[in-house]
Amino acid sequence: MNKTSLTKLERAAYHEAGHAVASYLVHRRLACVSIIPNPIDHTLGHCEYRNLATFKPDAPVTNRLRAQIEKLIIVLLAGATAERLKLGSVYPNGSGDDMTLAHNTAMYLSGDDKEAKAYVNWLSARARNLLASESHWNAVEIFAKELTKRRFIGERLARQIIREAIVG
Repeated sequence: MNKTSLTKLERAAYHEAGHAVASYLVHRRLACVSIIPNPIDHTLGHCEYRNLATFKPDAPVTNRLRAQIEKLIIVLLAGATAERLKLGSVYPNGSGDDMTLAHNTAMYLSGDDKEAKAYVNWLSARARNLLASESHWNAVEIFAKELTKRRFIGERLARQIIREAIVG
């Protein structure tokens, strides 16, 4: 991948494109993607999702629930992964909430901090492998460029951009 310097907005676009492409690949439904800065929470962008699973502390962890949680964590980690693939580093303020949520979600499964960290590391490697394939990285690049131009992309257009970039 091309290691270049980007503006904050372009960096945010790659971050959100990572989330968006990973969501598409693991079949988590997006509502929209934006790189419109939010002065309240000081974020430069965000992805909104449809049909988010809620975790009930007393519910048993089934294979289906574990698979849903793994997909969620992969999507959470994909933003920083895209930044790292593009630039070789991650802007720490942009990924902190994602990393915290990924760790807390892994803790839901394991209950042990050391195991949760190992689980997140493993899913981070999976997120990297998912985005690093040529067609998937092409989708990240195209989506980031389109997001930089538009600043907001809704669900249908997001799916169309990603699908066309992957298929070629």
